[in-house]
Amino acid sequence: MIRSILKLTTSKVDTEKSIPYYEIFEYFELARIKLLEEIGLDQNTMVDNDIHFLISTAKASYITMLRSHEEIEVVSEIRDIHHNRLQVVYIVRRGENEIDEIAEGKTVHSFVNAGGRKLRIPGMVQDILHKSWGDDFDDE
Repeated sequence: MIRSILKLTTSKVDTEKSIPYYEIFEYFELARIKLLEEIGLDQNTMVDNDIHFLISTAKASYITMLRSHEEIEVVSEIRDIHHNRLQVVYIVRRGENEIDEIAEGKTVHSFVNAGGRKLRIPGMVQDILHKSWGDDFDDE
């Protein structure tokens, strides 16, 4: 398992003085970018090598309302790797309180070339995942 924690303070509000539900996907994206950077997987380098990392599925489940100006953590983990895709799961919680979950979700990512053709996880990406995941890495 590859894991990262992003800490941030919420700011956008709707008429109910809560965070609009769609904002959770922005938090997922920020957490995913941090996770990939921490393991050395740079999206600009992938694009330079004709490798594109696209979201094929995005899902969020809300447990409780998220208010403005709350300090939250977004925990992101790469949990499932297959030959041409990987899954990142997310847990959003208040501060560092592991019990106070606000939302959870997942994104599934595929690798494609510039023409949109699906690719197996490219060798350079596999190497980085293997290095970060350790001996339990298996892309089948």
